Amino acid sequence: MTPFSFDTNTLDSIGFLKLGLREKLVHTILNYRNKGGRFYNKKGLQRIYGLHPDEFKQLEPYIRISNSSYGSDFKQASNQEFLSIDINKADTTEFKKLRGIGSKLAMNMVTYRNQLGGFVQKEQLKEVYGISAETYTFISAHVKVVSPVVKRINLNEATFLEINAHPYLRGELAKAIVDLRKQKNYHFENLLQLKEIELLDEKLFRKIAPYIHTP
Repeated sequence: MTPFSFDTNTLDSIGFLKLGLREKLVHTILNYRNKGGRFYNKKGLQRIYGLHPDEFKQLEPYIRISNSSYGSDFKQASNQEFLSIDINKADTTEFKKLRGIGSKLAMNMVTYRNQLGGFVQKEQLKEVYGISAETYTFISAHVKVVSPVVKRINLNEATFLEINAHPYLRGELAKAIVDLRKQKNYHFENLLQLKEIELLDEKLFRKIAPYIHTP
């Protein structure tokens, strides 16, 4: 590491490499900035995915952030500190208030929520196409699930196509569920019967359980 004073909002890739940062980490930082992300204080760099605590400790004394490097974004950043979005109710306009979330990602979030039938926990945003680990790190403090009420699939009445449309069930699992239902004379007594399916382990069972029922 070759220490020197730097602004996290303006330093280029060569500069970050001179500081001793790994190429992958430099790419993560620049990618965050390219998506509109800004660093408003030293601690902002600490939240970058992949940056080790000891690396931040070495860099922190040399970080110098100029007001001009984030300009009018400061007001938006201040608002971010108090931003809290219910991801089961937010529309694309609300999602775009989150740093690093543009029109495309906002649409992906709404689309995936509709496919799921609702979010049970905010960590499911990591599954949305296009949301990187670093983006989730930055938005996680500003999103929540207030009412985890989801649309559930009736496994005794749903068609294969309806079951297969769900992100957690599609493919071999959907076929296995339909085949097992046939063996059960087209009627499941309870969800625990699904554990007869070999490819359905306990972790996957807990994941899909909120989205299915057998009335």
